[in-house]
Amino acid sequence: MATLASGWPTEDDIAARCNVTLTGTTGAYTVDSINVSDLLTRAYWHVAEYCHRDTHGTTELGFDEAAVTSEKHDGGTIILVKHPPIVAVTSLYWDDTLLSETNEDYYVYDTYIQIENSVEDSLEQRDPLGPFANPRYVSITYTGGFSASGTGTHVTIPHELREIVLEVAVRWFLRADQQYRIDKNAQHAHVGGVLAIYKSDSELLADLYARLDAMDRRVNVRDL
Repeated sequence: MATLASGWPTEDDIAARCNVTLTGTTGAYTVDSINVSDLLTRAYWHVAEYCHRDTHGTTELGFDEAAVTSEKHDGGTIILVKHPPIVAVTSLYWDDTLLSETNEDYYVYDTYIQIENSVEDSLEQRDPLGPFANPRYVSITYTGGFSASGTGTHVTIPHELREIVLEVAVRWFLRADQQYRIDKNAQHAHVGGVLAIYKSDSELLADLYARLDAMDRRVNVRDL
């Protein structure tokens, strides 16, 4: 897996949090044969998939700033984009009609685009009018997602999101180091007066999932 983009947690963050020493090179660091670089990347995509970010297309977008070409939506006044937050809109078509942000045909917000009501009324409609009467009518080309830079229209990676990705990786590392490396994949271990019971992901990360559920649509698009 590729190294995460700038601004996300690094292997050094895991080393500092877990008080371990890394060996290897960038993108291939290990600790006692555990591939920390791969684990960190998998943690990022695990969080992205939980939030229903685009992880299954030909180009995996995750949370990072990227160009999105001809994203299709049903016709309507409010268009919720699939790769928020919106950094810039290149074009918006209603069927074959190019709308203009400059002419205030639509307005751009963090997570959605609002088409002016009077503009929608003047555009071609399909009968009968009603819910989903204009399937796949809207096509948007835009740039969306987070980056390490918060300058201009770029949107900085939220601290809470970065912390959750790091915490997923840390917990996976500690479980792998103890359960898989030391206790040979045992489900529980009793050493002296200490009993360790290893949790599944659903239990191990439950509080982190709750934190993700509480985050807004800039991060979590599970409602789409």
